[in-house]
Amino acid sequence: MDEINQLGKKLKQARIEKGYTLEDVQQLTKIQKRYLIAIEENRLEDLPSDFFTKTLIRQYAEVLNMKVDHILSNDSVESLTNGNQEDVGTLSRVEMKKISKRKRFAYQIRTPNRLPTFLMVLFIFLIVGMIWWYFYYMSEKPDFTTTTSDTNQSQMTTSIPSSSESSSISDEKPSISVEEKTDFEVNYRIQSLELPSTLTLETDPSGRSWMNITINDEVVFEATLEASTIQTVELPADLETLSVRIGYLPSTTIKFGDDLMVPKPENQEIIQTQNLYFMFE
Repeated sequence: MDEINQLGKKLKQARIEKGYTLEDVQQLTKIQKRYLIAIEENRLEDLPSDFFTKTLIRQYAEVLNMKVDHILSNDSVESLTNGNQEDVGTLSRVEMKKISKRKRFAYQIRTPNRLPTFLMVLFIFLIVGMIWWYFYYMSEKPDFTTTTSDTNQSQMTTSIPSSSESSSISDEKPSISVEEKTDFEVNYRIQSLELPSTLTLETDPSGRSWMNITINDEVVFEATLEASTIQTVELPADLETLSVRIGYLPSTTIKFGDDLMVPKPENQEIIQTQNLYFMFE
């Protein structure tokens, strides 16, 4: 009983500590100011009914973050109220409708419906994606204005050489000619030799021969070949200069590739040692 008698005083003290005026509480709770004053002055008999009194006190205490359920027992409140039943029905229905509307409005504010915003964003992304796909497809779309026959004819023209070109290529065979000669050296010119290739040196049964082979100013072979001996030297693709020094020319045969024979000098029986130089075209 003491707690219910002190409840109004505690509510008023809590209101003042929070800095609220009676008008502020009236705006927050929608409770008439005269009822708020009656609660603070502990004049509960001025309030309509027992049920409505408890409702008003709970609303007031909720705004001030106070717990009053343990105080609002039936006996304590009923002992202080006189129950004006005529005002109870009207006031309770009006106040309860206001409370219900206020709670629904607060709930709507706290939980806004984000579905329309999501749908709008999704729609914008779809539009942007369709625009991007359209321009990408148009930029990558092949040109089909050229007929298939024209394409095939163009490919055949590019890949198949003319008959004159084919015949000229097939007619170009390796050849060798003497450009300059002296008593001890001979200069040769070799044309259309496909590199890389091979250089073959062979001695017959008439005798052995000492040999020195230089490719691009580097000695790659130097030795004496016995009679009836074959020596092969690889010619690189970057061949620029080739020189062959032979100690006994009459017994030696030189060949490029499979069948390009190097002609022997006319004085090979007299001048047996020779320096042979080769130029390639």
